[in-house]
Amino acid sequence: MTMPRRQLVDVAVTRYYHCISRCVRRAFLCGEGVTHRKAWIEARLELLAKHFAVSVCGFAILDNHLHVLCRLDPGIADGWSDEDVVRRWIAVYRPSCLDVDNPATVQAWIDPASGSLRRSQNSRAQAA
Repeated sequence: MTMPRRQLVDVAVTRYYHCISRCVRRAFLCGEGVTHRKAWIEARLELLAKHFAVSVCGFAILDNHLHVLCRLDPGIADGWSDEDVVRRWIAVYRPSCLDVDNPATVQAWIDPASGSLRRSQNSRAQAA
């Protein structure tokens, strides 16, 4: 049964987590002919650590799985405004039509009446 992250992760207990991701169906993440994937994974970890309140303490990329030791930094994220959160999110998970550096684009993702983030799918559905 799935559980929300707020029940699984408790920074009061520990801020350090060992995360493992394995390939399915005996596939290989890295190996002969696909060594470029290690560099891609390392670059992706750097990007995630740069934009989110997580520090990568160490990692190991093996042929069929990945280990990441990370530290959560919730105090950093507590100081972020809604606009900061939106900018960080769309910098990592960039929709192809958005210009992250344009303030009007970021503002379109923030509801000025309530100050909270809009649900993009709901706003798109209402606009249609």
